[in-house]
Amino acid sequence: MKSYICDLIRRKQYIVAAGDAIAVFGSLLLSAPLTSGHMSLIVYIVVTLVTVFCQLTIFYVYDLYDLYYLYKIAKSNNVKQCIAAISLVMLCNACVLIGISDYIGNSIGIFILCLYIVINVMLIIAWRYVLSKYLLKTWKRIRLTIIAPEGIVQSLSTDLSNISLISLSTCILSSMDDSSKANEPHQNADPGKVNRIADFLKKRDFDMLAFYSANGFLGNSEIEEILRLPPDGKQVYDVFNLYEDLTGKVPLRMVDGQWLLKRSEFQNTVTKTYGTIKRLLDIVVSALMLAFLAPLMVLIVVAVKGGSRGPVFFAQERLGQNFKTFRCYKFRTMIDGAEDKCGPIWACRNDPRVTTVGRFLRKTRLDELPQLWNVLKGDMTLVGPRPIRESYARELEADIPFYRLRFCVKPGLTGWAQVNHDYAGSIEGQLEKFQYELFYIKNMSIVLDLLTLFKTIKTVMRQRGT
Repeated sequence: MKSYICDLIRRKQYIVAAGDAIAVFGSLLLSAPLTSGHMSLIVYIVVTLVTVFCQLTIFYVYDLYDLYYLYKIAKSNNVKQCIAAISLVMLCNACVLIGISDYIGNSIGIFILCLYIVINVMLIIAWRYVLSKYLLKTWKRIRLTIIAPEGIVQSLSTDLSNISLISLSTCILSSMDDSSKANEPHQNADPGKVNRIADFLKKRDFDMLAFYSANGFLGNSEIEEILRLPPDGKQVYDVFNLYEDLTGKVPLRMVDGQWLLKRSEFQNTVTKTYGTIKRLLDIVVSALMLAFLAPLMVLIVVAVKGGSRGPVFFAQERLGQNFKTFRCYKFRTMIDGAEDKCGPIWACRNDPRVTTVGRFLRKTRLDELPQLWNVLKGDMTLVGPRPIRESYARELEADIPFYRLRFCVKPGLTGWAQVNHDYAGSIEGQLEKFQYELFYIKNMSIVLDLLTLFKTIKTVMRQRGT
């Protein structure tokens, strides 16, 4: 998990975020002398933290930390999304400062508000201008070389080309051996193969190297040749670790049962301390959200009832931890009796069974709010694989290897797969989601839970639900 968070590309994203945070601190510091006699230190610190969080979240939602998107902006000068994000930041800052106007005195409150917003916007624009005109150009795109069987190379190239976080000028892929031979045990090193790898490494100009060593594809001599690379900034990765670090999912198409058995993370997925903290957070957060969101849920009840005939809530048997069933609740989003004729089938985009109100609730994930009760009861947790029906689980278990692993933890209100992958209404889509779920199970921690919740904000605000 640490290598995923501290990946090379994400470190560059942190630099961009740090510049935005400095812009917020700078604007607050420049306006601080006018508020020093009117606002206590505690209030000032709280305002600063809230403002920084709001601004970074808004920019994250608008993809302004996506390096691939930033490169496109720099080339096309299409800054509409930047303008929208900055406008929302101004509105958010205005709301925060209006909320503390009593602390800074009404007589100077409007002046402080205007001064702060002007300084903040000027600093943001200046930082983003420097970023797009100068800094992005100095960040060289990463040239990647992969030594692996042909099938692995093809799978990796497909996945990497679909990940916007990766900024690659070229993706140099090479299969050093026939994939059919990769499954044979590697007893003795092939001198010819060693020499080919040595020549290959000398000729290729790359920044990052990933190699596949499973199933005897590379022997000790070949690996030693790779490790002889000069320490001049060249980074060497195992292909599985690189894949996880860049994609946030386990490469299920590349691994087998032996690989899974060697991963101790799948044997003891939840430590006692982590389980206790996670359950405590579930109780506190779900209780507070139920109380805070009660007015919104009342409005949803009225909208669902007025939008179509049928009950407001929809209850269904779902599978929980260790394949145990529980009753899962949500707001009804389909017409009443949607499965009476066709039976249980996968929902799809523009599903005619979904009501007008239900379509909005699905996109914003508001239909899942009643599951806060399931979290409070202990059937579910805030973050985990989404609960599914037993009939679907049996079907997927027959088609997807090791699918039962997802049931070794509690299902969640939101999940790592939901915030990293769009709608999945097919076996292939579910396989893709399962790879993200395996990554979550393998790396379960409070940090990953918080990161998932933060990503959920973007999913909800951008209406990227089903």
